[in-house]
Amino acid sequence: MLHCQGCHLPEAEGVDGRVPPMKDFVGYFLHSEEGREFLIRVPGVAHSALSSEEVAELMNWLLQSFSAGQLPDPFTPYTREEVEALRGDPERDPEAARVRILSALAMKLPDVASIPGLDSPGRR
Repeated sequence: MLHCQGCHLPEAEGVDGRVPPMKDFVGYFLHSEEGREFLIRVPGVAHSALSSEEVAELMNWLLQSFSAGQLPDPFTPYTREEVEALRGDPERDPEAARVRILSALAMKLPDVASIPGLDSPGRR
């Protein structure tokens, strides 16, 4: 609640055109290595006051609670060590990276390709 809900809202729905949703969506990022890294490198996560262990636990819970249907099979949970390594290199342009990653995923995942506004930062 304290670390994500303020922007992404209580049900992880985001704010259309401003804050990307996580619900039924964020799990798609784990279908690519760049997408997996991106989720930890976004500034809000990378600069969080949470420990790397807490970030790993939070991300694993969030993915399984709000986007289980979009996760790859098998799902590999984040580890403290992985989070620690990725946080040291925060994403400088998260909106551009998000669009680039989702555009690449859209080539292999039909559900991603059908997302309206794929080319618009902050949108689904």
